[in-house]
Amino acid sequence: MLINILLGFVFPWIFGIWLYLRSPKIVLTIGPFASVLSYIVNVWGIYNHYWILTPVLEVKTASVLPMNLGLFPIIACCTYFLIFRTRTQPVVWILFFSVAQTLLESIAYYFGKVQYFNGWNIGGTFLSYLIPALITYIYFALLISKGVLEENDPDLT
Repeated sequence: MLINILLGFVFPWIFGIWLYLRSPKIVLTIGPFASVLSYIVNVWGIYNHYWILTPVLEVKTASVLPMNLGLFPIIACCTYFLIFRTRTQPVVWILFFSVAQTLLESIAYYFGKVQYFNGWNIGGTFLSYLIPALITYIYFALLISKGVLEENDPDLT
């Protein structure tokens, strides 16, 4: 579990603190939303027995909790920070980070940290990252349309 905490929470939040200092509005708006989505997806996958993360604890979702609070929200914040910063088409960054997360999970699968069941595969994994990223983009666009985030805000770039 120490590996999960270090790789899933501590190391991502070292970068997350830097990101917060650069763009607090992104971290404070996108981070919690992405964390909730991550939790929903992981609970769905674990309790439908599509995947499990080791170590398997009594509360099965506890193993993925560090990622739900660290890695996944920080990656989402980084995605939207880069969308603002580079003015690149959002789909480019969304696809890039969805593929990167899928590759990271492929490595975890190879080393036995993640196990798949009931026909789950790497394609499903990619979709489990892409769909929440697209939902987060809709939320991001809503924040902009409602004036919570502004495209020319210096705190975002």
